Amino acid sequence: MRYLFPPVAIAWVTAVVIATGCGGKAKSSGTVGDLSPVPSPSASVLSRPLYKFTIPLGWQVLPPPQPPTAWALGVPPHKYDPAFETVNSEQSDPWITIGVRPVAAGVSLARWVKQMRATRTVIFKPDECVPVEDETTSSLGPEPAISLAFHCPVDGPKAVGVELLALHAGSGFVAFCYSEHGRTGTIPQAEAFCTRTMGSLVFTG
Repeated sequence: MRYLFPPVAIAWVTAVVIATGCGGKAKSSGTVGDLSPVPSPSASVLSRPLYKFTIPLGWQVLPPPQPPTAWALGVPPHKYDPAFETVNSEQSDPWITIGVRPVAAGVSLARWVKQMRATRTVIFKPDECVPVEDETTSSLGPEPAISLAFHCPVDGPKAVGVELLALHAGSGFVAFCYSEHGRTGTIPQAEAFCTRTMGSLVFTG
């Protein structure tokens, strides 16, 4: 979300804008049909202690503005937030953030998601995004997931986000797929896009 960067990222973002100029601005045309987020055998792999994610061809990992931090309660996924990895498409829209946090033993996926919603750890402020419009079962890599989908008028009438939440080996994972210009399509299309794109994620913990 272009208006939701953490304060620590502002200076870094400003430097990127100066370096790239207006040419780096995301294009508003196009829909999910022309994104083709299919991992290629030659694509790079984002490797972290608890997972590996094969990045779609043409996408790239954005360097964090500061050293990584823990994903805190009450802080939903944001682009450039050092608590999350951000993977950017070739046109900078859509993009994906991936976060991990510990989960107490014996907590089910449904209960964890309920806790994350209650603490607003996966729910954005009312002046940023509308309440969850669709909650459904999905998958994150090989694990079952719960999908939360909603629009975010702060970035325009077509801005759409999908969060995939899953548990694996005592950790909770979120993959947040977001398009400021609605390039991932309607909510059902955005849900399918996020699940398909994150299908290459493998848990290693």
